Amino acid sequence: MKEEVIRDEKLWYFQVPRGYVFFEEIEILLFKEDAQQWTEIDFMRPPWIPKFWKAGQPIDAFSSANFLQQFFWNLKASDEKIEIRIPEEAKLFDDKITTKIETKEELFETMEYIAAYGTECGIVYHTDEKVKRMIRFQPAELMYIYISEKDVPTIKDYLSKYGEETSYNAYHLDELND
Repeated sequence: MKEEVIRDEKLWYFQVPRGYVFFEEIEILLFKEDAQQWTEIDFMRPPWIPKFWKAGQPIDAFSSANFLQQFFWNLKASDEKIEIRIPEEAKLFDDKITTKIETKEELFETMEYIAAYGTECGIVYHTDEKVKRMIRFQPAELMYIYISEKDVPTIKDYLSKYGEETSYNAYHLDELND
């Protein structure tokens, strides 16, 4: 699949207030890890930009396998492994539900399929002992990033390379401007 150039778009992220962090059914299916109290940071595109573009227009960052490969790979620490989990009903990847990612090339190929089919998925970063981060990814829309409280500054610093911090209320009240 030929990758188009990503248009210059504005991206945002915000920390979700503690009382609004909860796992929806798909997150429970994708992650199943509920022993730890997670902090949530949402990373998203502007809510008013259409998801589908006319022929010839470049695609958005959250539909670009190049962007997604770079974003997810660079988020991985050297001692961590990446797994891509998809809902059972999606039936991608020869019916595999979990795909273990070993290389950047495997990550790119997996992100190509996920973006092309618009398949919601979970990206899990873990060491042999513990899950470190979980991301529920909705292609072309947003990422729900679940981390421990102590990792919030590190993740916010990482996200600041790609987007601008805003607040939960500004996003949900449509107060974000170009």
